Amino acid sequence: MTRRAAVPRTVAVLVAALLIAAGVIAGREALAAGSLLGLRPADAWLPGLLDAVDGRAVDRGAAGIGAGLVVLGLLLLWAAWHRGAADVVLGDTATVRLRPQDVARLASATAADVDGVLAVTSTASRRSVLVRVSGTGTPELATEVRNTVGDRLSELRPQPRLRVQVATREGDAG
Repeated sequence: MTRRAAVPRTVAVLVAALLIAAGVIAGREALAAGSLLGLRPADAWLPGLLDAVDGRAVDRGAAGIGAGLVVLGLLLLWAAWHRGAADVVLGDTATVRLRPQDVARLASATAADVDGVLAVTSTASRRSVLVRVSGTGTPELATEVRNTVGDRLSELRPQPRLRVQVATREGDAG
């Protein structure tokens, strides 16, 4: 599973690096062709190559194309390195992975089965789970929910930190 994700990321990084390099070269050539920033047309690297390919001289429009290629390359680099929500592993093997949203659903479903729970919502990250319970006024409801949900989530690696907030019908926090 991890191997399949690495190949597109590697390709994206390579394509992004090539686009950035092409953008920098095109921008430099445009600056040289336009005698901007102290560059002269004689300083250009590619006029001979471009003349051989299409017979046209480098123009200032190449600067815009170069800037666009640099931006596109940087966006691809960001997309390649940007990590979404991290998964957690169920059990000792990496065969089952859960997204944080799935862990929150699991915690909510488990808490909803505890006697005295009227409504429940949960949020989760890779490292923590917050279970908000609305329930009857039993004082041990928070402990019951914490124990029940904690038992259900005990197989996750890394083990998320569990927090439980209980509000009774009268608005008392527990």
